[in-house]
Amino acid sequence: RWWSGSEFPKNRSKVPQDTFGVVGQLSTAWTRMKKAGQQQLTLGDLSGRTQVLSKLKGVANSFSISPNGKHLAVLQRERKVGSVSPEEFMILSGVFDMDADMSSHGNNLEDNTVISKIDSHCQDTEVERVVAFFWSPDSKKLLYLTASSNEYEMYQKTRGMALRCRWNVFHLNSGTTQQFPRFSPSTILLENVIPNFEMFSRSMTFWSPDSESFCFSGKLNIMHPTRSYAEVLEGAWVQELHSEMPTMVVEGATYVVWSPS
Repeated sequence: RWWSGSEFPKNRSKVPQDTFGVVGQLSTAWTRMKKAGQQQLTLGDLSGRTQVLSKLKGVANSFSISPNGKHLAVLQRERKVGSVSPEEFMILSGVFDMDADMSSHGNNLEDNTVISKIDSHCQDTEVERVVAFFWSPDSKKLLYLTASSNEYEMYQKTRGMALRCRWNVFHLNSGTTQQFPRFSPSTILLENVIPNFEMFSRSMTFWSPDSESFCFSGKLNIMHPTRSYAEVLEGAWVQELHSEMPTMVVEGATYVVWSPS
């Protein structure tokens, strides 16, 4: 059973000192699961039925369900192998029907749409890894942020340094990816939103309601229209999918999100 705060037993020897009640119980269960090894991706419904979709290779996994409830974006990060941190970013589709024959969907993650992958044999330190991702309102596109593997690892060790990133948009219907210009995220975006993107994505969006544009905040090198040099501009930007370059909407802004429809 779960203990409420008022019913919590006096004998708490099996519960960590820094946890309480349900949190303590879940904390110890999570610790045991991590020590046991491989995690499982499991589907469950309100009747109590469960179904294992696949075993996960990663030690750090991030998930996001599309607004229409038909797709699941999964980012798996494995333990570092030498100088490489393997990861796999993919989309699972058609796996949310408990009554469906799983053999028709494939219960192996490798049978689904892989957007990007870094394997243990990769020697390119400039290969780009995924650091955050966000579904479009129409569930047809996935916006994801990447940074070079080498720079991202340096940033994690030395917080406060600038990190060059790039926005990408994967189109589910065509299976194609758009890449947009590199930029340096604002401090709020880099230090608060990106590390907690799964939580933020449930309460705000960078996408426009029509899923044809997205916004972000940071610094960008822009070529001056009348002079032969680039200047660094900082603020809030809007990137239309049919345009190569974003448009600044508020100079000096440090954080921007799109209003609901």
